[in-house]
Amino acid sequence: MRTTLTVIMMVLGFGNTFAYTPSNTNEKSTTEKTYKSFTNIDINELPSEVQEVLFFDFKDYIVKTADVKKYNGTKIYKITLLDIENYEYTIYINEKGIILE
Repeated sequence: MRTTLTVIMMVLGFGNTFAYTPSNTNEKSTTEKTYKSFTNIDINELPSEVQEVLFFDFKDYIVKTADVKKYNGTKIYKITLLDIENYEYTIYINEKGIILE
């Protein structure tokens, strides 16, 4: 009798852990990533300050894509770079040419 109760308690305990995992609930995550709202632009449309940073600080890289987003009144540019070995790097630069971290 004791082992039967122990087995039943274990089964119900495991059932509760799987029934209430976050993937099974209908709650939406409140942490939305804001970088998804970038708009693709041509590389020639980048401001001269951003182009200077790319020219002097990232001269060994190739600019693959450039995206822009307006955040709190300033424009933030997401630049995707390729190195010699085709590894991609993403940097964020504001419209004044300051690299953001």
